[in-house]
Amino acid sequence: MNDRQAWLTLNELTVQHTLDILAAILPFDGSELPKLDRTTSLPFNADTAWNICADAMVARYPSLAEEIEAVRAHCVRDLDPDVSNTTAPFADYCSLTGLDIVSCRYQQRPSDLLTLAHEFAHVVQNYCSRLHSSQDGGSLAAPVAREACAFLGEMNLLDSLRATESPLFDVLLAAYRADDHLYFALDAADLMDSLTDTKSRAYDYRWNYPIARALARVVRADDNRSFEAALFTGGSDAAGSLAQFAQRRLRAGSPLRSIVKSRAQGELLTGYEALGMVAMLDMATAGERASQSIDEYFDRWCILSREHEVLINCDSVNRPSAYAFRSRSVNGGALAHEQYEPFGDHHKLQQSFCEMPADVSLFVCSPSEAQDEQRIG
Repeated sequence: MNDRQAWLTLNELTVQHTLDILAAILPFDGSELPKLDRTTSLPFNADTAWNICADAMVARYPSLAEEIEAVRAHCVRDLDPDVSNTTAPFADYCSLTGLDIVSCRYQQRPSDLLTLAHEFAHVVQNYCSRLHSSQDGGSLAAPVAREACAFLGEMNLLDSLRATESPLFDVLLAAYRADDHLYFALDAADLMDSLTDTKSRAYDYRWNYPIARALARVVRADDNRSFEAALFTGGSDAAGSLAQFAQRRLRAGSPLRSIVKSRAQGELLTGYEALGMVAMLDMATAGERASQSIDEYFDRWCILSREHEVLINCDSVNRPSAYAFRSRSVNGGALAHEQYEPFGDHHKLQQSFCEMPADVSLFVCSPSEAQDEQRIG
């Protein structure tokens, strides 16, 4: 078995499955990356940063609060900002002492906080896997599942900052998106070459990053906290769960055809049109809403549509790809609290829904006013 096949087998992937995931994120367009201010210094020390990462994890996974608090309190951490320390960040477990370890240079840069959130999530997964996995004594996750959980940790940090309206959200988001270039432009291209090369290539750990980051976004788009928590506790079983989840999503694709091109930016849809699009997108997720009865689903729609506008986002070929409900009582910066976007950046999507920029195809539906032909500005 060559290195490429061994890596695929370990992560329960196939060449075609992996190529399909890469096709969903390539080619990477870096033209929309925000300008990253590398002079920004965060106003807190390493201990505070550690607690911010822990709080974000607890907020996302209250069912794992006890395990997360154990990591917060007992993990041995070396966050020395000594510039002479060039060791790459890492998280590990010492079987002799029975302690988890994190090493990460923290110099109060936004990227340092993201890295710390990444490593904190690694430790939580290692700790939970030892406690909860199906094998005696626990088992470690395969590398793609391991890195997917770490990327979920980064998104937990961003979501927490956004939810609290922290002024640090924008600078952290800029640093997060700057990393996209590394993972989706450079690493993804190298992995694509290794999968399509007729000659076997030596295994490179960086193969794991683009697939894991893409899958973490798929999982977050589904917004199933129980499933995410299960990835942290699943140990070696997590790889299979993650691969099966991705396969279902890839098979589903987009269930909708392109909206006719005569549709204008911000045009008001009828309630029936919006309901149909939202229902089809929900069915594609195969999540909780997809399993509801028609009566339950329609009742939920009626309740939400009475107090919210429905925003539909379209992809580059004018095909509905995401939706959100926005409160009518808030003008401008309302947050999207229901959304769907496979293989997308949900932070970018939320920002688009809130700001309604001119270059994003957003269609607005107010069901109770569906006959009103006024354009939404």
